Amino acid sequence: LVRVGDRDRARQVAENAVRVAERIEVLGRRVRIILDVVDVLVRVGDRDRARQVAENAVSVAERIEDPRQRARALSWVVDVLVRVGDRDRARQVAEKVVSVAERIDSPEEQAQAQSWAANALARVGLVDEALAVVERIEDPRERARVLPTVVDALVRAGGADRARQVAEKALSVAEQIDAPWYRAKALSGVADVLVLAGDKDRAQQVAEKVVSAAEQIGQSSARDQALSEAADTLARVGDTDRARDILAVIDGPRSRSRAQAVIMKALVGKGSSDEAVDVLRPALAEVQGFVHRQDAADSCSTLAATCLEAADLVDSESRTHEQWLGLARSALARSWLYGASVWDRFDVLLRVAPDLAMRLVKERLLADPESGPTPEDPGGEAASSR
Repeated sequence: LVRVGDRDRARQVAENAVRVAERIEVLGRRVRIILDVVDVLVRVGDRDRARQVAENAVSVAERIEDPRQRARALSWVVDVLVRVGDRDRARQVAEKVVSVAERIDSPEEQAQAQSWAANALARVGLVDEALAVVERIEDPRERARVLPTVVDALVRAGGADRARQVAEKALSVAEQIDAPWYRAKALSGVADVLVLAGDKDRAQQVAEKVVSAAEQIGQSSARDQALSEAADTLARVGDTDRARDILAVIDGPRSRSRAQAVIMKALVGKGSSDEAVDVLRPALAEVQGFVHRQDAADSCSTLAATCLEAADLVDSESRTHEQWLGLARSALARSWLYGASVWDRFDVLLRVAPDLAMRLVKERLLADPESGPTPEDPGGEAASSR
């Protein structure tokens, strides 16, 4: 509704979701739905009401008995309060996360909660406090996972030099992790923030470390995911040739489509739309050989969204722009043939076929005038319309 411009109706459905959420007994799920409503209210421009509803989420989160789950729910609230623009309240809630985490007895659960606390503190700009919490995390996997968040906060605050120092610390911690899967994940996080910090050469070096770790992973889907993340970094720093080399050894459909997508965008960004199409066409052709229809549908949906992003990277008055919109439309339609819901990539549909998108929304509202989540549907997702 927000996407098609019906803000009043979106606000009505959001308020209905708040009322329905009160009947959900699992408090963590209730918090998630309430926060989804807050996001909608922000998007329709009603920030005052968004703050009120966010405060409701704080109250619900504080009633969760399990301290680990309470810390997690409160960390979700911090993220939403930042998006609402209420940084003062976000800082107060972030400090609650720290307090809850410190009282957890289980070392493993405490490490997780401390990582959420450090992340929350970094999100609200309390970088020194976040680093202090990180120092108390004993599990190197959790420490390595949260340090890139601190780097991200430093970059956004303009502290690029310090960000690189913390990134190097994160790299050192990541390299101490014995399990190759966790090491690859941690290294990928470091590579991502190095790209953000503008240190492309160092990001490229770390991406190669991800590849080395991935080669030691025995489970094929995990190995493919790690390789896909390495290809992602390499494409974003401009080394599309190396990214394509890695793509060639990725077997898993989901990981392949992710790598294909980022390589395509990188090529378009360099002005090489023809090369990007050369990646797209075999990507669309290979889905016919996928064993599972869902993998084919997901891959086509991902490629459709990528084509739309490619269209936004070129001159909107050019033939290339129209070509990418047409390719997005084609890939999206192909995803439906494999069973994807028309709502799965509605953002793409709205851009490439706005009349059809509007008609679907109107039909949905006529069929279900009280659209919104139900107690039996805790995720708040409407049933798929094929």
